[in-house]
Amino acid sequence: VTAFDQSDEDWWKGKRLGQVGYFPASYVRKVNPGETPYKVLTSVEIQHAHDGSTVRLLKDQIVVKISEPDEDQMLIIRTAEDVELPCPMKYVAEV
Repeated sequence: VTAFDQSDEDWWKGKRLGQVGYFPASYVRKVNPGETPYKVLTSVEIQHAHDGSTVRLLKDQIVVKISEPDEDQMLIIRTAEDVELPCPMKYVAEV
């Protein structure tokens, strides 16, 4: 979705697949400069390094890449719930 009218804080106007319309602003997240949207390729549970909890990523879920992959092919992603965690590259692909 490309949002081009955000004058109403609850309803934004945007374009997706050639169609223009309004949608709830709470249904989308803004992608900041330097961040890249990625799609989860398969449902997977990933252990959060900080506290040992697990985060479930669902197939086709959109996440945001916030760092480049390291030598182990792990990158840091952010979910729509603002959870940041390392994720193996094999589970995601750039949108």
